[in-house]
Amino acid sequence: MPKTLTIYDRLIGLPLFQGMSSSDLQDIVSRVRFGFRRYSKNTTIVSGSDKCDGLLFLLDGETDMISVSADHSYRVTEDLAAPGIIEPERVFGLQQHYMRTYRTRTICH
Repeated sequence: MPKTLTIYDRLIGLPLFQGMSSSDLQDIVSRVRFGFRRYSKNTTIVSGSDKCDGLLFLLDGETDMISVSADHSYRVTEDLAAPGIIEPERVFGLQQHYMRTYRTRTICH
């Protein structure tokens, strides 16, 4: 029977937390507020130009990442699969708004 991963086991697999021990992660979790959400299929997680005021981790599932040209004449859709972080550079960057829209293809956490 395969081992079921806990939410914290999934976090440790993300690039931001790789190399940390379980006790290091527990220390972070005790000090930082995490909010876990479940998104159903075909739901918009973030729209382009939404304010970015935190880190969004995609722990499982698949999303469409939709980029629109500046003049809105075309758009490009790319697949994004878990695990991953959605535009982390926007949290600390000069422009703290998302550049792309993210829509779920499957159930996502």
